[in-house]
Amino acid sequence: MDKRAVLAVVVVIAVVIVGVAGYVFTRGDNSGAIQYTEVAPGKQLDAIREGKIDAGVLWEPYATAAEMSGDAEVVAWSEDFWSGHPCCVIAVDNEFAQKNPDAVIAFLAAQIKALNWINEAMDANSPNHQALIEITKGHTGLKNDADIMASLEHMELTYEMNNNVANGERGFNDWLEYYVEEFINQDIIYEKDLKAQGCNSSKEFIDKVVNGEYLSDAKNLSDDYAGLSTKVTMRVGQLNGDLHQLALVVAMSPLAGENGESMLDQLNINAVSTTKYAAGGNIMSAFIGGELDIAYVGSPPVIQYSAKHSELDVSIIACANTNGSAVIAKTGMFDENMSLEEKIKGLEGKVVGIPLGSIQYLMLLYLGKTYGVDVSAWS
Repeated sequence: MDKRAVLAVVVVIAVVIVGVAGYVFTRGDNSGAIQYTEVAPGKQLDAIREGKIDAGVLWEPYATAAEMSGDAEVVAWSEDFWSGHPCCVIAVDNEFAQKNPDAVIAFLAAQIKALNWINEAMDANSPNHQALIEITKGHTGLKNDADIMASLEHMELTYEMNNNVANGERGFNDWLEYYVEEFINQDIIYEKDLKAQGCNSSKEFIDKVVNGEYLSDAKNLSDDYAGLSTKVTMRVGQLNGDLHQLALVVAMSPLAGENGESMLDQLNINAVSTTKYAAGGNIMSAFIGGELDIAYVGSPPVIQYSAKHSELDVSIIACANTNGSAVIAKTGMFDENMSLEEKIKGLEGKVVGIPLGSIQYLMLLYLGKTYGVDVSAWS
């Protein structure tokens, strides 16, 4: 080949490489919008370190772990702008529940017992404190005791679906109705989807999806309740490393039970959880595929999938936690004295990792809307 031709080819290749590199690192910074892309919470810190994203919205303990790493900082905790919002819930396949109502009640009884155990074990002087630390380490991958305790401070673990609130405050169902409206405003759910489910409003839809009877029965069990007479296997879904679901992990751990048995084992429930899912949408798809009987999952995925998929028949039967999420950004992006509004506006043209269809996604949409910044998919 002629030397001039070779040189021309090299120049063209160099131009292409530079152009691609420029695209990768600028990522459309002139768009004027916050650009989101799907990144699981457990992978957001690495994506920030690698320069693939600038920020993320994620659940605990990943927010605290990111902050403690020094490579990312918390822009805002979810309780700063959505105080008391329900996040994860317990959802059950209705066909399974109708065939095995006592098993569902027993499962919830174990969750109540686990939550009481956690609350007692939070005290550093508790004889169960170290067991709580070890269980949490195994579930989350966190290695530092202080990180674990810090991550627990930004959420409240609760099974209660509390609707008895003061005027002007949102109860459990009010929050879920709000999520429905936000999905509708973003053209993710349509009113025709609700009508297809036999509902004329977000309230009717949430009233249909939420069933508090199993929890009520579980709370009314006597103190000497010994569990099921016959062992029942339940296929249980959970999110990978999600601290919101600690009660489930505790209920399944022999460390928190007695005589080498977990709390669920003691109530004659064989809880099988072979897969830890990356995001709530994966859990809902597993429900649709007939792979799960019950799961801990974010409330927005339950809402979205229940509205969009007629073949899905699940109910929310308990809360799992409130609060417990955060917006993070790479360290040094914002001055610590900046207001939340300034920080959110500072995300214009930046790429933010989120789990799609999740409450973290709704948070990003809310913050953009509140502070007048467009939010769009990064392409």
